[in-house]
Amino acid sequence: MSELRYSPNFIGIGSIPRVRSTATIREAFHVLSRQEMPAFVLTENDQPVAYVKAGSFAEAVQAQAQNKAWDSVVFEEVRSITRNQPEVKVRLGRTSAAEDVKTLQGSDGVFIVEEEGRDIGLFLNDKALSQTVNTPPPVFLCEVGHENADPDDGYCYQCPKKIKEVKVK
Repeated sequence: MSELRYSPNFIGIGSIPRVRSTATIREAFHVLSRQEMPAFVLTENDQPVAYVKAGSFAEAVQAQAQNKAWDSVVFEEVRSITRNQPEVKVRLGRTSAAEDVKTLQGSDGVFIVEEEGRDIGLFLNDKALSQTVNTPPPVFLCEVGHENADPDDGYCYQCPKKIKEVKVK
């Protein structure tokens, strides 16, 4: 028997940051850049509801910024993107830590892994999703081309130019 917690697709609960759906987009990217993470767990009312890949989220934010300026988009709530762009998130299922990996074969998605009534981690039951954990977070480029770890207030950290685009590695 191969328990989920011993699988290479298991990630400990403290390894992936949690971001409230009511947090601003700016706050979400600050968390991702501080922890150098390519994904976060979206929470509503302190309950985990979805796994969000930072690259997909950043591209959706960029698409929204084409209609508005970056300096206004970054102050919107995270849920303004996740509700209107469902492809950026993966709904979370639940399973037991003692579950055999083979029982989840064929079911795509991300599962919260529980042990003795508490969440101990995430199991990414999809090869592409499990690889997102090892990808770098997105980078935000200003009009001059300076790389920024997050979009901050819509302006570059190194010069007074506006953020122009996102680069997903």
